[in-house]
Amino acid sequence: MRHDKLLFHGIISSLSERVLPRATSAKSFAEAWDRLAKMYANAFSSRTMGLTERLTNISRGTQSVADYLGTIQAIANDLATIDQPVSNAHLVNHVLNRIGAEYKEISTAVRARDFIISFEQLHDKLTGYESYLKQEESQNNASITDNAAPFSQPKYGNQGKKHNPSYSNK
Repeated sequence: MRHDKLLFHGIISSLSERVLPRATSAKSFAEAWDRLAKMYANAFSSRTMGLTERLTNISRGTQSVADYLGTIQAIANDLATIDQPVSNAHLVNHVLNRIGAEYKEISTAVRARDFIISFEQLHDKLTGYESYLKQEESQNNASITDNAAPFSQPKYGNQGKKHNPSYSNK
């Protein structure tokens, strides 16, 4: 009985004012513990489901690869903190499925491997590929600009209009 009272007071003294009323009306430590466990189990379940849903629905959109992967890593870290770690294979597969069509080539190459690369290695590969794509785009834009002939109009009489003999002056 004395041990129960010590544990009960110990748990009561560690609770916030918001939670305190749920436990103080309990008649024993075990009852207080059960009430708190049920209360936090719902919050835990909601948090787990919310983070899992965020991870499932996130796509890169217009974010840089580094920002996109950073967001995924943060969600995975939050899940690990609440004892729901996401496997490396799941993270890599998720990224490859949602990275975007312009990363199809590297995605195919990563999937063709005999082993699953780490999330960190995938991060390095994708950020490097993003740099490559940006360089290619800038070279293509420069090439188009360099190859474009300066626009010039032929000089004709009559204020730049061709003389058409089928028109007669009346």
